[in-house]
Amino acid sequence: MSKRRFFKLTITLLVMGLMLTMVPKQVSASDDDDTIWTVYFHPSSTAGSYVKVMNGNWLNPLPTLYSEDAVFMGWYYDYNTYYDQFLASRIYKDLDLYARMDPILKNASVTVVAPVAGNRPNTTQIVHPSGAHYAISSVKFIEYDNGPVKTLGSKDVFVKGKTYQVVVGFRPQDNYKIAVSSCVYNGVTYFAPTKVRINNNIAKLYDDFSNWTLTYDTDLVTEYYTFFYTPDPDMYCALYFELNAPNNTTAAGGPSAINTYFGDTITIPSKRPSCSGYTFLGWSTDENADEAEYQPGDTYQVRSEWADRLYAVWAKKPSIKAHPEDVAVLPGETAEFSVLALGYKSLTYQWQYQVPGSTNWTDCTEESATTATLSIIADNALCGYSYRCFITDAAGVSVVSNPATFHACPVITHQPRNVKTSAGSTATLSLTATGAEPLSYQWQSRKDENSAWSNSGMAGAKTDTLKVTVSGGLYGWKFRCIVTDAHGVKTISKAVSLSINPTITKNPENKTVQATYAAIFNVEAIGPKPLTYQWQERADATQEWTNSSEADSDTSQLIVGTAIGKHGYQYRCIVTAANGLSRASSPATLILIPRIMKQPVNRTMSVGTTAPFTVEVRGKATISYQWQSRKNESSNWSNSGQPGAKTATLSVNVIAGLDGWQFRCIITDGNGQRNVTDVVTLRVKTDTPKITTQPVDQTVTTGANATFSVAALCTETMTYQWQSRKDANSAWTNSGQSGAKTETLTVATIPGLNGWQFRCIVTAANGKKATSNVATLTVLPVITQEPTDATAAAGEKAIFTVKANGKGLTYRWQSRKNADAAWTNSGQSGAKTDTLTVSMLAGLNGWQFRCVVTDANGQKAYSKEAVLKKGEWL
Repeated sequence: MSKRRFFKLTITLLVMGLMLTMVPKQVSASDDDDTIWTVYFHPSSTAGSYVKVMNGNWLNPLPTLYSEDAVFMGWYYDYNTYYDQFLASRIYKDLDLYARMDPILKNASVTVVAPVAGNRPNTTQIVHPSGAHYAISSVKFIEYDNGPVKTLGSKDVFVKGKTYQVVVGFRPQDNYKIAVSSCVYNGVTYFAPTKVRINNNIAKLYDDFSNWTLTYDTDLVTEYYTFFYTPDPDMYCALYFELNAPNNTTAAGGPSAINTYFGDTITIPSKRPSCSGYTFLGWSTDENADEAEYQPGDTYQVRSEWADRLYAVWAKKPSIKAHPEDVAVLPGETAEFSVLALGYKSLTYQWQYQVPGSTNWTDCTEESATTATLSIIADNALCGYSYRCFITDAAGVSVVSNPATFHACPVITHQPRNVKTSAGSTATLSLTATGAEPLSYQWQSRKDENSAWSNSGMAGAKTDTLKVTVSGGLYGWKFRCIVTDAHGVKTISKAVSLSINPTITKNPENKTVQATYAAIFNVEAIGPKPLTYQWQERADATQEWTNSSEADSDTSQLIVGTAIGKHGYQYRCIVTAANGLSRASSPATLILIPRIMKQPVNRTMSVGTTAPFTVEVRGKATISYQWQSRKNESSNWSNSGQPGAKTATLSVNVIAGLDGWQFRCIITDGNGQRNVTDVVTLRVKTDTPKITTQPVDQTVTTGANATFSVAALCTETMTYQWQSRKDANSAWTNSGQSGAKTETLTVATIPGLNGWQFRCIVTAANGKKATSNVATLTVLPVITQEPTDATAAAGEKAIFTVKANGKGLTYRWQSRKNADAAWTNSGQSGAKTDTLTVSMLAGLNGWQFRCVVTDANGQKAYSKEAVLKKGEWL
């Protein structure tokens, strides 16, 4: 870019038109105070005049400077650098502005020839007589007065009555500097900055710089020549109609250019251009206008001396970006049809509807019918209606949306009904419906009116029949079904409820208790909570029920204390649910039997004495007794013939044959209710030991202890000696095991003791002896280490190991596919050893393995199961 210079020289300043127009303050984020700012105007590097401006006000117009030796070019922010010219502006800070002055050119002259193409001159050399070379670099027309400085573009027009500053720029092609001081055109010399009038065609001045003669002063350095121009009011002009097609489109059909004169008034032709996708709004003097200033048929005054232009103004036609869609909502809900459209300025809407089977559209009258969203209350009567929307832009251009349909709703022909049932039962709710097949169903439930509906998880919740497992907690719950047709349109059935009776799940049971004892009756029930209880009683089935006076008669458990005198009474409970419905339990009967206050006890007596057995009883008067006896537990009871057999005390004459006999007493009260005493035993003393408890066979695992016991009866002091032998063919020897001389022998087992036999010899102090029965010891092998689960990848080997203690042990591994399969002997490697090796195959995943360990005596022990699992290669 060419260098600009600010001259420091002494000049005479004539400040013309310095006037500050205070525009009303506009409130913004930056002008919310009353600060006063100072704007300094520097005609050179030294300080000049200044003005005061309130924060946010406009400074307009700016002062203009005149000088005999220089041309004023404008105000700038920086003294040394030519950039960013200051125009009229709102003031928000203190400013320093510097004047740009170009010197006046004088003396020497040279002819410039400058052919051009279009509106910008080509670069053309200017040959100075002394050999300097210059080229035209720019031409600017600057609106000079009547407002802020404005640089005109190539398509701007000149306005009648305004003066323009014409600036011609040159670029030197060598170091020789010259300056232009005057301009000769068509034989007329113009000296800057004299205001001149050029009375020739302005097109020549603008587009053609041929035959210009410029005078240079070789003593001054500049790159610009400046003079002033005012349009001729009588200049011939052409008015052009620019179609101004938007966004790379093509427009056609506009009026042809009109030849006229500067300042003439013409009528704009009625011919309207067209452009695909756009609406012609009219004409404007601004190429980028959004609004039209003139319409066809309007009058227009020509503003230019050579070429004036009007530009077509376009608006994009309205277009629908989203059409309304079919709507399916429940009756009574709001159905919404929406459209999304773009267009010129504000859009207006009008929704229409069409009755099924008709071809006519009718304007909707709903409040929302003139908005982008139409809202209607869904009703079965509207099923099948279609809706569309007319959208019109500010230019009156309309577009219509696609139609959308409110589909036919399914119709419930048989509504579900309320159900009255009992807790624990299954209630059936059903409906029938018709509509666009297939129909789908969804039953819903809610606890009360304040709860939200939720989908049911009961059986049949997605069919036309719902099965409800009734519990007391469902009291008051509501049920409904949503029926949906093939179009997604829904209809809701009416809501129904369950009336739930309380249900007795466990009735009280008859109670048989001894007199004076308390009797407890219980009832269990379900139903709408809370449940309340009321026990009732009556003397027998012929009497009326009356509420019980027991303390807890209003709970689920009734305690009848000290039940004397209430034999045969019946009791029941009335259970009442929260909904007021009641259910009575089955009756239960209280049966009182004589109470045995003192039981008879065992007796050990000598031959020839009397053994007394006594019972004490409390009960209703007229208690009767019957003593019974039997030889042993395997014998039947029979009524005793001993003295006192029908009294509270039985007296038994002791003889040797009665040893071990058992006795009991049957007590019967005045109501015929019976009670039976404990069984007691009579032992007859003797000087010969009598074994009353024999040792029994024992089976234990290796290492465990086996215990053999004996009990004997004798009037003499007794001693004990346990004996053992290997088998029936061996001799008895006294045992050395723990307790061998007591009633109980403890044997520490080892595998070699399997099959050994044991007995005890009981000796009285008088030397009389008794020998017990023989008991056999069976010793099983014991597993000391169980096999564990194994994991192996395909092709690998899994190993199962078992450890056991025992004599002459053998091993047999078995396998099965799963817990439901039978065990079979394994054929894998080591199947008859304590270690089994299994080759992993895919089919063996999950198989179970165990080992049967058998000792030399044929006794077996079974290990725990171990599982084979398939692993993966890493």
